[in-house]
Amino acid sequence: LTSAAAGARWRVCIVGSGPSGFYCAESLLKGNADVEVDVIDRLPVPFGLVRFGVAPDHPEVKNVTERFTGIARTGRVRYFGNVVVADGTGSTVSVEELRQRYSAVVLACGADADRTLGAPGENLTGVHSAREFVAWYNSHPNHATEPWDLTRHDTAVVIGQGNVALDVARVLVKSPSELAVTDISPVAVAVLERSTVKRVFVVGRRGPLQAAFTIKVLRELTQISGCALKILAGAPDAFSDEAMAAVKDNRPRKRQAELLRKLAAEAEGRDELRGGSEVVLCFHRSPVAFEPAHWNTGALGAVCFEKTVVEDGKAVGTGEFERIPCGYAFRSIGYRASPLPGVPFDERRSLVPSRGGRVLEASIPDAPPLPGVYATGWYKRGPTGVILTNIGDAADTARAVLADRAAGAIPSREIGVDDLIAARGIRTVDFNAWERIDQRERADGGTLGKRLKKVDSVPDMLRIALGEGQPA
Repeated sequence: LTSAAAGARWRVCIVGSGPSGFYCAESLLKGNADVEVDVIDRLPVPFGLVRFGVAPDHPEVKNVTERFTGIARTGRVRYFGNVVVADGTGSTVSVEELRQRYSAVVLACGADADRTLGAPGENLTGVHSAREFVAWYNSHPNHATEPWDLTRHDTAVVIGQGNVALDVARVLVKSPSELAVTDISPVAVAVLERSTVKRVFVVGRRGPLQAAFTIKVLRELTQISGCALKILAGAPDAFSDEAMAAVKDNRPRKRQAELLRKLAAEAEGRDELRGGSEVVLCFHRSPVAFEPAHWNTGALGAVCFEKTVVEDGKAVGTGEFERIPCGYAFRSIGYRASPLPGVPFDERRSLVPSRGGRVLEASIPDAPPLPGVYATGWYKRGPTGVILTNIGDAADTARAVLADRAAGAIPSREIGVDDLIAARGIRTVDFNAWERIDQRERADGGTLGKRLKKVDSVPDMLRIALGEGQPA
C-alpha cells in the first residue's frame, strides 16, 4: 500500500461505547479530517462503565457523558446500539467481517467478567462478585432482575480495597433515602431499605499504605450519617515514621496515609457498635476459605483469613488465622475481559496482546501486528485505572491508527456495517433513538424525584428507542 491520499474518506469501527471507545473516537476525529467513525455496542444504550459501573451517588463523574454526546453529534460519528460482536452466526457480526468493511477496527470492549479467588466455599450462597452487585443496583439489563436478599445477617465482608470495594461498602450502609434520589435502581432501594446489614468489613492483603482506593472515596466513608469508620491496620508499625517516609515523595499517597493514620488514632478505644452502622477497613489479611453457616451448610457463615506481612511489596502469610462471621461476601479483586472469536487473547493477563495499541497475532513479544486491528481501554491494558486514565490510553491507540493510515498500511474502506445489519435483521439503535430512551428516563425519574429512572431491560429499551409503543 502507498501513502493514504489526502481527502480520501475512510471509516473506523470502534467496538464498545464506553469511555475508552468515545475518547478514541475523539482523538481520531481531531487527528484526521477525512476519517469517520462507527461506534458499536452490544446494548441499545451507550456509555458502558459510566452508566453501569460508576456509583449512583457520584453524578459528577457521570457528567462526562455530555462530552461523549458532543462527540457523537459531530456528524462524523454513527452509533449502532444492540449489535453483538461475536462469531458472526445468527444475529451477530464478527471481527473478521468488520475488518473487511472498515479501514481499521478498534476493540474497546472493556471487561465483563470477574476474577475469582479459587478458595474453598466460594460457591456458597451469599458469596458474590462486587461487579454483579454494582451492575444490579445500576440497572444493568443483564442483572436488573437478579434476586437480592440482605436480611439474612448483619455483617458483610468485601474482599479487596479498590474504589469499587469502597463503593459497595458505602451503598450497603448509606441511608436508602439518600440513594433514592440518585439514578440507583428503585428495586435496589427497596432491598436496601429492608437490609439488616449494619457492619461491613473491607479487607485487603497488604497494609494501609498500599491500599488501592483513592482519598476521595475514603473521605466519603467518613461523611456517612450514622456510620462509624474504623481502621484495623494489622501491623503495629503500619504508620511508623519509617513507613510514612516511604510515601513522602508521592503527594496523593502521602495525604491518604496521613488521613488513614488520623482515622486509626480516632478509632482507638471506640466502643463496640451500638446502633447505627460501621465500616471497618482491615489490612494485612488474605482470604483462604469461605465457611458454611452451621444452620445452613449451603450458605455463607464466615470468611477465614490468614494474617500477612509485606515483603518486597508482596503479602506473605504468617500462619496465623482469624474468622469474620458474616452472611455476605463480595469479591472485589478485579475484572476479566472475554475473548472475541478471531482475535488473539492472553488468558493469563486477561487482555488482547498489543504493542502501541496494535493488536498482535499472538501473545509473544515479537509477534507481528494483526493488520487493521487495534485495542484501547481495559481490553488493551487490563482492568486498571480510573475513567480519565482512558484519555491518554485512547489517544495512544488513535495515534497508531493515524500513523498506519498515513503510512498506507491500512486501506480506504468505508463500507460500514449497514449491510450486515440489514441482512441479519438486527434492530439497531442510533444516537437519536438512544436519546429517546434518555428523555424517557429523565421524565420517569422526575416523577419519582430522582435524577433519572433507568430503563433496565433490552426489550423495553428497543420499544422506546424504535417507537414501538409503551414498555411493559
